This record gives sequence, C-alpha cells and structure tokens, in this order.
Amino acid sequence: MTKLRSPSKTLNQREEGCFQIWTRGLSPNTIDAYRSDLSRFRSFVRKPLAEVTPSDIQAYQAQLGDNPNSNQRRMASLKSFYKCFAALGHIVRTPITWSRSLRIRPQYTARYLSPEIVASMMTEEPQSRNRLILHLLYACGLRVSE
Repeated sequence: MTKLRSPSKTLNQREEGCFQIWTRGLSPNTIDAYRSDLSRFRSFVRKPLAEVTPSDIQAYQAQLGDNPNSNQRRMASLKSFYKCFAALGHIVRTPITWSRSLRIRPQYTARYLSPEIVASMMTEEPQSRNRLILHLLYACGLRVSE
C-alpha cells in the first residue's frame, strides 16, 4: 500500500486533490519530485494554478536554471499535471503548450575506438583478467561506466 504524503503547504485543496489523483500509484520518489516541481512553480506564480496564463508559464520557463534535463522534467510534470487538472474540469484549457525549445538535444556524441586500438589495448595488457574484461566490454558494446 502506498503511503500518502502530507499535503503541500503551497497547493490549495482543489489542487491537492488533483495532485493525489494524478500521482496515485507512483513511487514515493516520483511523487516527491512532482510535488517539488509544482510547489516551486506555485511559489513562482503566487496565484492559484487555475488562474495561470501561458505568459506565466513562459516567465517560469525563462527563469529556470541551466540544467536542461531538470528543466525538461519540470516542464513535463507541469504539462502532465495541467492535463489532469483540465480532465477533472477545474480548468477549460491547459495554459501550457509544449514547444520545441523544451526538447533536449544530446550533448554528448558517442565516441568509438577503432578495432586496431582495441586490439592494441588487449595485446599490451599483461594481466589475463584485465584482457578478459576488455574483451567483454568490447564484445558486448558496453561503456566503461557500465
């Protein structure tokens, strides 16, 4: 059975009820992250979520930090919450629209070692245990961090 979290001090009763429905069945960590995202947004706009306008959303998005992954999660959780809020009839239309600027482009490009470099690494390694590990990493296509 999922433990019910205490209501947020920043959400009103209607918003909290929607939040409980929206997060039913989710893991406690996900619920905490969503609650944090909503509370942070609600503190920024300083008005009930039913009165938020698209310009409020844009202003909030503009003040978010430099971490694109966190920003995307925050905006995605807002969008998902507003879909639920609208489905429950609390608002007619959601004030948030997804824009292409929210999508994250991969920052890192994959780097591969050439077969010659891999062969050289394996032949130069004196310990058979390490050679076996190198062979396993290469044959399975694993990254060193895995």
